[in-house]
Amino acid sequence: MANTPNYNLPLITPQDPARLYAQRHNEVANAMDAALVANIADLMGETTATVASFVHRGEGVILGTNGKKYRIIACTVRNTGSGFQFISDSSHSPIGVASLTTQSETFTLNYSFTAKSVGTLIVTGDEKLSSDGYIFGASVGLTSSVIYGSLPGGASDYVSYNGSAWTSFNGYVTNTSMNTSTGLVTCTHEAMNPEVGGSITSRSLSRHGVLDGMGPTTTSFYFVDSAGTPDKTPRTEHKMWINRAGSRTAKMNTLTKPNTNIWIYGVMEIA
Repeated sequence: MANTPNYNLPLITPQDPARLYAQRHNEVANAMDAALVANIADLMGETTATVASFVHRGEGVILGTNGKKYRIIACTVRNTGSGFQFISDSSHSPIGVASLTTQSETFTLNYSFTAKSVGTLIVTGDEKLSSDGYIFGASVGLTSSVIYGSLPGGASDYVSYNGSAWTSFNGYVTNTSMNTSTGLVTCTHEAMNPEVGGSITSRSLSRHGVLDGMGPTTTSFYFVDSAGTPDKTPRTEHKMWINRAGSRTAKMNTLTKPNTNIWIYGVMEIA
């Protein structure tokens, strides 16, 4: 028997096809979501409500073996002068993170959740920071991680007396003083780790340097004449290259190299 035409269908206006398509698209998407939740719940032995609570949030949840669940941490951060901030734009999307707090030598990454156990957390500089020698690592916790940085390869500076004051060529040495009773010159600089290791080289033809000691933040030496007698007042002949081995702590509150990023990626098990 032929189907009887239904002449009672509502009138379709020009706007209706788009509206009907959108409605049908949403119905199909919702049906697929419901089917996915049901399948995952069956595989995990969980209720559909439990699975739906994290599947529909879209917050970087990974389903692991034996019913374990994991959350992703992923973000790109940069310090433009007021502390580290997330880069969040059309090309960058922070995942699983809530906030950043910058300290003098570290910054703290706060998660948007509490982990059950730590899987991994990887911190690395972009191509510019990597080529400059920066190395990053983290002390990882269940709600936050503290990010550290260092500059291996040692440091060097050129210190000289210009007739009225001691000067530093590149700023690594922050202060130089001479003990006028003994002639001992002490240069203060950024901390080195390990603290021992390095050398000094005089640039004067009439005075050479004798190293006295090296500490985490100081290098001490004498300027002596050809007889080995230390000078006890600064002279314009006092010119010294200072080279220290080891690594320096990268101070996060001043790590503001233009257009550089730090990339962070982690996986944490959640309850």
